[in-house]
Amino acid sequence: MADVEAKFARVTSVTANSGGGETRLLSPGTANTDYKGVLIIPRGGINVGDVFRIIAWGRTTNAGMMNGTARLKLYFNPNAALNNPIADSGATGPVLTLGISNTEWHFFAQITIRTLGANVTAWCDSMFENLRPPNNDYNWMCGLGAMAIDTTVDTNKFELTANVANNGSFVLDQCSIERLPFPTG
Repeated sequence: MADVEAKFARVTSVTANSGGGETRLLSPGTANTDYKGVLIIPRGGINVGDVFRIIAWGRTTNAGMMNGTARLKLYFNPNAALNNPIADSGATGPVLTLGISNTEWHFFAQITIRTLGANVTAWCDSMFENLRPPNNDYNWMCGLGAMAIDTTVDTNKFELTANVANNGSFVLDQCSIERLPFPTG
């Protein structure tokens, strides 16, 4: 079995607030202070059979007068452009329940590289879980399935975003990105 290669770890929290638009959760801050590793997977750093895992945890808060919603998107594009997400929780994504603070959430995505080239096929499955009390947990499968990426560029970069539509805050507390190289031999 191939070794797991850690590519990235977020070591400080990032908050997306209501009305703030689509907020980047992985890249804000300074390397070695706010995060360790890199989000860029360069040409030659991707092989057929490689699997990338993105695992994120956080919490929501909402002291507002009504429920809020947040929309999560995962991108893997040149220069981390915020277009063509590879996973999207949808506009009615996680509910930020009014008056409840520190509700935990979890996001998991797995991407398998199937071919290499300028317009190759990869597969992305992902799941978002909102661990909302009392006994009110729910989740979404939000991966887009087959997706096209360009493995010939040096600037493919992961980014996870949150957009809080009306009330509350969405906080990323920790995230890791791992590469599971396809075993050789």
